[in-house]
Amino acid sequence: MKNHLFAFLLGAAAALAQPAITPPAVGTVRDSSGNLHAVIGVPGNFVLADTGISNVVSAAFSASAGLVKTDSEVLVLDAAGQIANRYDALPGRALFAFDPSGAPALVYYSGTLFRFENNELKPVNWTGEAVSIALASPQSAVAIVRRGHQLGNLRITLATGDIESETAVGRVSGPLLLLPDGGLLFTRDNNMVVRDSSGVERLVLAGFEVGFFEPMGRDWIAAREARGGRLFALRIAPQSLDLYQVPEVSQ
Repeated sequence: MKNHLFAFLLGAAAALAQPAITPPAVGTVRDSSGNLHAVIGVPGNFVLADTGISNVVSAAFSASAGLVKTDSEVLVLDAAGQIANRYDALPGRALFAFDPSGAPALVYYSGTLFRFENNELKPVNWTGEAVSIALASPQSAVAIVRRGHQLGNLRITLATGDIESETAVGRVSGPLLLLPDGGLLFTRDNNMVVRDSSGVERLVLAGFEVGFFEPMGRDWIAAREARGGRLFALRIAPQSLDLYQVPEVSQ
């Protein structure tokens, strides 16, 4: 009897010593009211957890950091979701980009492109109507810009703001997003389309009009239905595109 009791107590102690099991983190999204939420769980069974950050008009997240725009500030979040830096900013939405390691690299708002340098947000000598941005190299940025009804892909030297090259962006519609690997995410005929850097396209049926795309974590993109509709998460995997609805927070 004593041996059985000892074995039970030993097993219980071992169980208590194990680290708490936590659900996997998928990414971070903003709700329709501008509150940030961590998305945890598994595809098809997501749960939202409030981060305590509100009044957000734009957000983007890599695997290791976040960039958030409120009406008056740009916030840099660390891997734990804590505010690491904050910068005064003009009102309005923003675009963001990260470097290959996931660190904050670029910010665009009010027609101006900014780059991070020594924890400072410095303006690049370039302005235009950008609809998506990305870091092409440590010295260059890529911006998809709108000129009337046409879209152009610009490569910009960060040190000077000079245009290194410009090409047309064809056969795209709706909101679009430059991807870290040089690809492009956009919509066509109620489909979400991923075009890689070589021009090869993959698509997944959305069945709704997309209002915007925002990076929410590694391999995950938040997609909000137009006019403040439903929220979805798109996973871009090497062999598939998978779309899941994200539960909304009761207001």
